[in-house]
Amino acid sequence: MKTSIYTSLLCAFTFLTSSSLYAQNNESIWVSIDPVAAKHYQQVQKTFTQNDQLLSVQNTNMDSVNLMRIDQGNIIQLSEFMHDNYHRCGGFVVHDSLIEANEYTQQLAAVQNQNLSALAATYSINNPQTTQQLINSISPNNLTNTVNSMSSFYNRYYTAQTGVDASQWLKDYWQQLAATRNDINVDYFIHSWAQSSVIVTIAGDEEADEIVIIGGHLDSINQSNPSNGRSPGADDNASGIAVLSEVLRSIVENDYKPQKTIHIMAFAAEEVGLRGSKDIASSYKSQGKNVIGMVQFDMTGNNGSSEDIVMMTDYTTNAQNQFLGQLIDTYLPSITYGFDQCGYGCSDHASWYQQGFAASMPFESRMADINPLIHTQNDTNFDADHASKFAKLAVSYLAEMAKNAGDIVPPANNELQNGVAVSGLAGDAKAQLIYTLQVPNNASNLNFTTSGGSGDADLYVKFNTAPTLENFDCKSTTSSSNERCDIASAQNGIYYVMVEAWNAIANVSLIANYNETTAIEPINRTETDISVATGDWGRSTQDLEAGYSSLNITMAGGSGDADLYVNFASQSTESVYQCRPYKNGNAETCSITNPQAGKWYIDLKGYSAASGITLTINAQ
Repeated sequence: MKTSIYTSLLCAFTFLTSSSLYAQNNESIWVSIDPVAAKHYQQVQKTFTQNDQLLSVQNTNMDSVNLMRIDQGNIIQLSEFMHDNYHRCGGFVVHDSLIEANEYTQQLAAVQNQNLSALAATYSINNPQTTQQLINSISPNNLTNTVNSMSSFYNRYYTAQTGVDASQWLKDYWQQLAATRNDINVDYFIHSWAQSSVIVTIAGDEEADEIVIIGGHLDSINQSNPSNGRSPGADDNASGIAVLSEVLRSIVENDYKPQKTIHIMAFAAEEVGLRGSKDIASSYKSQGKNVIGMVQFDMTGNNGSSEDIVMMTDYTTNAQNQFLGQLIDTYLPSITYGFDQCGYGCSDHASWYQQGFAASMPFESRMADINPLIHTQNDTNFDADHASKFAKLAVSYLAEMAKNAGDIVPPANNELQNGVAVSGLAGDAKAQLIYTLQVPNNASNLNFTTSGGSGDADLYVKFNTAPTLENFDCKSTTSSSNERCDIASAQNGIYYVMVEAWNAIANVSLIANYNETTAIEPINRTETDISVATGDWGRSTQDLEAGYSSLNITMAGGSGDADLYVNFASQSTESVYQCRPYKNGNAETCSITNPQAGKWYIDLKGYSAASGITLTINAQ
């Protein structure tokens, strides 16, 4: 019935014939990994090795992630398998125990199920002078020099002395770059293995508790001989470290001081399961640090695709990805960009996303065009002009996320409420008063008005960023203080309102109004302990009113193999349905966008006898 997806790739035999070189450590560990890759790896192991030990693979509460138990000595083998067969640098996350692995995936599922806007900061582009100064100081020659220094280490493997030495060199280099600034610190983050991560802290001013991070991994690997093989890692990832180094140099050279705190991070042990970034991200989360955004620079020195920069869309935050695109459009219009997916656990951004922080990874190519020389002794090529595009994007991101120390920050109490007037506005000529309004997603007929008092107040409104005299969505500038701005199609998010005193004003009132439509009642239904015999159907229904934007049906747990069918207006059959995932086991999900109003039929058929199944039905 179900066609096997485990067609062995040509490189699998070559790879696994040398598996005895790696499987020397019999200590079992767990990894979280894409289910397709897990089953493929298991199948190839059984086909091409004489190892009688069956790999343990377990489902999680996510369709996109499995847990797999392997010998610790086979981590490098797995890394090579993922690179060769799935064109991923990494592709899994290492966990010390099954308990820790389950906790990790539960947290990841919670992040993916929450409102994505909760992961996003309030993005604005209004710091052009600083941004352009930083962009103009980026030097391809400096990028090349850093890559040459990093790739001169025999390798930068996380347990090798040369990996330790590379970390020490980078810490010393960053301290040298920041020597003239007493507000910049460079420190190690110590792990349980030999190589340390390195963290630069640039202290913020007015909003120092908010943290903006750029990062990249400093380790390298030769997968044919991890500990002792030559691994210059020029592209993977001396190129990313060069970007971070040039960003730091540019910040110091231009004496840029931010409102928010900036961290620049070089992660250890990325190549063996995102270990360094996982340690740091979990530490920041447990300490309650307010990270408002993280961008990973992993491989920037090889122009592999038609687009200059490719934003990865999985295990990243869409709002921040779009913001990076807006930065390119605004400041770097000659740079082309696109979007792709890199799969589970492909680089260190995934560690931050899993902890609930906004994360992005702009990459040098699409994954299908990934540099074939990485993880070998031949990873020596570096295109400095290409990498400079990433350095320019990085400084643009920092300048617009962290802003400038000393710039005016809108007072926290200047928050408008729907239908509630703020009175007594006053100011000298040319004074600018900034207010904000949080608008829900079901708002309509949004408008802002000023009235009364004396003098001449002008009104400016803009979504998602503070307006200026030149940059606004709406303005009203009559010769009195009676102004009005109507927003035809209100967006979900923050509107900024500026009242400018054309001449001195006193006792002016400001009010915001919108209509809020009644939201439909969400459906959260759970059916437990469902059983279905081989070839039999188990059937249920769900009635929907008009207005729901999504219908999600999930089958999980239990034993055996049932198949999920979903259809509208009539019972499903093997040939009539709107959704049928048709997977092995009982972990299946159907998601319907803008479902019709009426009766939905939710049917389970036993491919083999199944019991103990839990069915959840959610509609919003």
